[in-house]
Amino acid sequence: MQLTEFSIHQIEFTLQAETNVHLGTQAGSQFRGALWDHLQRIACIEPSQQNNPKHSMNCPACFLLALEIPSARGHTPPRPFVIRPPLAVRAEDDRQYTVGESFKLGVNLFGYAVKLFPYVAQAIMQIGNSGVGYHRGRYAIQQIEAVHPITGKRVDLLKNGKSEIPSQALTHDDICKTTRNWSSDSLNLRFLTPTQIYRQGKFDHRPQFAPIIARLLERLEAIHHHYTQTEVLLDWSETYQSLVAQADTITISLDNTRWIETKGGSRRANRLQDLSGFVGDVQFRGNITPFLPYLLWGQALHIGKNTPKGNGWYTIRP
Repeated sequence: MQLTEFSIHQIEFTLQAETNVHLGTQAGSQFRGALWDHLQRIACIEPSQQNNPKHSMNCPACFLLALEIPSARGHTPPRPFVIRPPLAVRAEDDRQYTVGESFKLGVNLFGYAVKLFPYVAQAIMQIGNSGVGYHRGRYAIQQIEAVHPITGKRVDLLKNGKSEIPSQALTHDDICKTTRNWSSDSLNLRFLTPTQIYRQGKFDHRPQFAPIIARLLERLEAIHHHYTQTEVLLDWSETYQSLVAQADTITISLDNTRWIETKGGSRRANRLQDLSGFVGDVQFRGNITPFLPYLLWGQALHIGKNTPKGNGWYTIRP
């Protein structure tokens, strides 16, 4: 599967607490809800039309957070972004920041959704002014940077009080250069936020390689389809079936993951959502090489359910 025109922009906001900020264990859910509230006010001019596919394709707020168009699999498309929430020492730990303390918030934008970055930056600034989390803690933006997911190179986007649209992105060429001479018979993944891999009517409580690859490939193909101008060049079904079959041969040599229970509010659905998932480290063994390009994309895409709320964030570790 060739993804020559696909790109992911990874943006990191450094925020400084102006009052005590209390985000709980699901900071991503807090920011996702606040982002929806503020983007509606900033960018949605016809709130009564939010369920209209024509409206959602042209409304910045709805395109990012509530796109409702027919999908090949019979459900709404994946959102063109993920939130990378502030992290704690342990995934179960509460996120609390005292006055003057700094913390990080990441937003990754997929494909041409990057053109909506100014709306996102404005919304995050306004969230800080009005408050977020328990007791509506306020913060100020100290810095905005584009961060390359592989090289770690940082580019300052906040200049003279205004934010620039990021130009540095993760691309197909970056993936090719990284994996060209990378051959491996083992792989370590660290799941930083709860990861929900849904299979056969329930969640996997432990990471299994084949389902992870299957969900990652499905997600990558769907995001590429909806948020770029090009088609996937090779036969998708053939690539998918071949890789999932090969993934069945990969075994687990070390599993230090654990399942954590957590919930987060959904303002759109007006109810609590189950955001539980597995976190921690796992080592896989076998012929990992064919999967490396997709796993590198996955670090920036996240995997599984509830990725717009910060779930499914993992890193590849040596």
